[in-house]
Amino acid sequence: LYVDEEGKIFTYEDRTPLDIETKEENKRPVYIEEVPDVPNDSLISAIVEKHKGKPIVIDLWGVYCIPCMKEISIKEKNKTDDVNYIYITCTANSPQNKWEETIKDISGYHYYISTDAFYSILESYQTSSISFKLYYSADGTLERTHVGAEY
Repeated sequence: LYVDEEGKIFTYEDRTPLDIETKEENKRPVYIEEVPDVPNDSLISAIVEKHKGKPIVIDLWGVYCIPCMKEISIKEKNKTDDVNYIYITCTANSPQNKWEETIKDISGYHYYISTDAFYSILESYQTSSISFKLYYSADGTLERTHVGAEY
């Protein structure tokens, strides 16, 4: 499912090319990152290490998660260059073709990881729910976590 900027929900099959285009003046870079070759329990640390220097928001999400998509749509309008936005999803939550289509309008750094790694991360924070967010300071210190949408 897809949530547009007005909060209307569509299936991916209902989307037209115009639905996935971003106005050029609002477009920010979208980066598909290589997944670090580390054990699952070190993955978040490796990602944070690569992106520290600015505050970091890590969002574990899925393309079929309606609250995730709505929150991402709202956040996209309010992003600043002062924060590194990192999005992590997996094969079970986001089939690759749907993920590739969806992230065109989600600026930031994207990681497409294995389902095993994804749920290992969630388990390490005693949750199984998405949208799950991790908030880090610029020096890479975890400040807080949040389960569920924040809109």
